[in-house]
Formats: sequence, structure tokens, C-alpha cells
Amino acid sequence: MYILYFFLIWMGVFAIMISFSFFKFLKPFNLMKKGKYEQCITLFNEQVERNQNKWKMRNQNYYNIAVVYHRMGKFDESIETLEKMNKDKFDKNIRLSFFNLYAQNLIFLGKDRDKAIQYLEESTS
Repeated sequence: MYILYFFLIWMGVFAIMISFSFFKFLKPFNLMKKGKYEQCITLFNEQVERNQNKWKMRNQNYYNIAVVYHRMGKFDESIETLEKMNKDKFDKNIRLSFFNLYAQNLIFLGKDRDKAIQYLEESTS
């Protein structure tokens, strides 16, 4: 009987720990939604630092930072952030998102139209 109580308490603690991690993960997105872009970038940068050897996570966080800069109208900074991503470690979704966002930034800046078209084509293939 005590084992059952211990197990139930342990499962409750575990569930609480997971929910805190999940809500902590969502915090930068909530800040972005509220227009608190600088705080959002800070949190995404912290996640980049925490995931030094995990390129999939780093790429996702760099992409998120680039999206924030794009929303702020800082298209050069968005491109600079996209350039930090490890293109050899792209999965299909991040690859398509990368090319799409990169092309949008180039279009808004009025730079390198040919490269923008090439990236838009790659984002749809």
C-alpha cells in the first residue's frame, strides 16, 4: 500500500516537473505574441547556449530568433542569425522555413533578387 502511495506521489511530482518545463519552453513564444521582442530574443539565446552540442535545437532557436528580428523589421539581423545555422543539420521542416524566411528578408531589403527567387524555389521543393 505504501509503495502505491509513494508511486502516485512520485508520478505527481514528475508531472509537475514536465509541465513546468513545457511552460518554460512556451515563454519566449508568449513574449513574441505580446511584442516583447528583446526579452524573447534573450530567452532564445539562452536556449542556444544551453544546447551547444545539439544542432537541431540550436538551429530551431536560431530560426526563432531570426523570425523575431523579421517581425521587428530588422531584416539584416534576421539574415545574420539565419547564417549562424548549421545547414548540414537541417531537417525537412527547418530547411523549408530557412529558405522561405531568408528569401523574405532579401525581398524586404530589396537585395539580391536572384538569390531570393532561388531560395523561394528551394522552399517549395
